[in-house]
Amino acid sequence: MENFQLFDKDLSIGESLFLNSYMSDVRFEVEKEIIHAHTFILSFKSQMFHTMFHGSLKLKDNCVKVEDLRKGVFKIILKYIYTNEVCNINSIDIDSLLELLYGAKKYMLKNLIDMCIEEINVSRCYYIDSEIALKVYLATAIHPEINIFSYFSILLRNESFVFDSDAFLNAPIHIIKKFIESLPNGRSTSNLYISEFLIKFAKNKCCKCQIPDDSKNDLCKLSHKKSPLLEFDLVDMIQLVRRQTLLEDTEILNIVLKC
Repeated sequence: MENFQLFDKDLSIGESLFLNSYMSDVRFEVEKEIIHAHTFILSFKSQMFHTMFHGSLKLKDNCVKVEDLRKGVFKIILKYIYTNEVCNINSIDIDSLLELLYGAKKYMLKNLIDMCIEEINVSRCYYIDSEIALKVYLATAIHPEINIFSYFSILLRNESFVFDSDAFLNAPIHIIKKFIESLPNGRSTSNLYISEFLIKFAKNKCCKCQIPDDSKNDLCKLSHKKSPLLEFDLVDMIQLVRRQTLLEDTEILNIVLKC
């Protein structure tokens, strides 16, 4: 009876059915919470959900486990599908906003994607610090449509913060290269930060591939060609650093191989 009373209120059908078990024919398990939904609404708004529920590979179970989104973000996505609105998007923290963008892409919600991109590109870039700027820059690895000009300028003024970040250390190599290439050539402070970063970078790659820190011969062998395991070309990295610093190749190589 409680479900029917909802329809007496001045609400749209979507608003009434959002998170409502009435006529629900699918459940989502997100962070151990069960969320009720309706396949006809989800399928109408999302091609991904339509394929999931009505395609040739449709689900046999009416309970879907969501493991790549937090429940708060997933509920925002559902709220958008049911009501075509995202309440107070400007108050969503940057981590959740980037996660929301990921979810919007996952469920193929073009308008929600555009809303997230506009919020990141226009509204957020004027009220940010180095930590937020770095998160947005790293996110361009999977969201290349983000305009990082404002964020990038902040990072270039705080390069020590970037090079000290574990997140940057573990970023895709093209993201690392782009930042190093953008630094002013030959600046002594940049030389120092790059040198220290390269030592950590080499050690980190050795650790991930279970190569001993003092195994210089193995590193030298790996420098001759790209390794699918290391995902970087040591010679290419040396050439990159040479363009950005005043160091000689032998000095750079010693830095990279120093343990």
